[in-house]
Formats: sequence, structure tokens, C-alpha cells
Amino acid sequence: WRNPLPQGNPLHSISFLRDYGIAVGEKGTVIHTQDGGANWRIIDLGTVEDLNDVVMHDDLMAFIAGNNGLLLWVMYHADEDSFEVKKLTSNTVENMNAITSDINGCPWAAGDGGLVLRSSDFGQSWTRQNALYNFDLNDLHNIECTEAWAVGPDGTVIYTYDLGVSWTYRPVVTTWDLYSIHVGTFENIRVCGQQGTIWRTADK
Repeated sequence: WRNPLPQGNPLHSISFLRDYGIAVGEKGTVIHTQDGGANWRIIDLGTVEDLNDVVMHDDLMAFIAGNNGLLLWVMYHADEDSFEVKKLTSNTVENMNAITSDINGCPWAAGDGGLVLRSSDFGQSWTRQNALYNFDLNDLHNIECTEAWAVGPDGTVIYTYDLGVSWTYRPVVTTWDLYSIHVGTFENIRVCGQQGTIWRTADK
């Protein structure tokens, strides 16, 4: 392989904490940097599934979501310059499009068919949430264990405040598909999607 370096497969997601970063993409592609992105190298996580999302939990640990129910936990061991990889049991074959984690170690994941999963033990086991909607979810974000927001087609926005027991449908007034959501501080929530559309709410 000569160009582009270090690889040429499409990349779907990137996540950074300080100078450590991971990007993931098609055919199991994963690249890693330790210097803020100046240099990248390919790492083999033992899969050829398309990888759709990555989130750095801290500067050494990441969660990755991919097709056919794939969820991975990845730990970088700096002293050995090696990666430890665990395939997490999602109990689904739906494509997983998004994964997120907060400081309390309660990752959430979302995917096709309205699937939402939640873990309270750092991804060792997952509970399927009763989201009640069967449309594909493109992204999900949370900053607390009890609360999560997800977006999908035709301006879809859904959220829960009670660990996924109940969900509220609060669509954005648009027919464009929404691809990404960010839940910020002070109740600021932003979504973006097709045709450059960006929406924000400050009152949930």
C-alpha cells in the first residue's frame, strides 16, 4: 500500500482525548494516533465488519460499534505499545450505528430498527431498551447514566430520562434525516443532518 497512507478505506467516525485518537471505518479499519493526528498507524482488531462509531472513554480506552451487532472494548497498553480487544455481547445482529460513554462507565448504543442498548457494567452486559420506534437510529449521546438522546430519519429525536424505561418522541420540524446529536451542558442539545441542517434547543 503506497497512497493514501496509512490506508484508503472510508472512515466513519473519529474520537480524541488529548493527543490520543482513534478513527474507524469500513472493512474493520481502525487507525490510531498518539501525537494529535500528526502520525497514524493501522491496528488490527480482528474483524472485517464495517465500523460505524468510536468513542474514547479516556485516553487509553475506547468503545467501538459496527455492523451485525458488533460492539468492541479496546484498551491501549502504552508500556507494551499493544492493544487489548474484547468483543462485547450485544445479543443482536442489527447494525450498530452509535455508541457513547460517560465518566460513570455506563455506555449506551443504538442502531437499526430502533435498537437501543444500555450497560451499567462497562459493556460487559447489555440491556435492550424499550424505545418503541422501529426506524433506524443514526446517533446517540448521553452525559448521565439515566438520560440519553438519539436521532434518526425525517427529523426524528427521541430521549429518555429514566434509564430507557420510557421514551419521548420530540421530532425537529424538518423532513431531513438527522445524523448526529450532541448533549452539552446547561441543557444545550444540538443535532445536524442532511443538506447542512443544524438545530439547537436550550430547553429540552
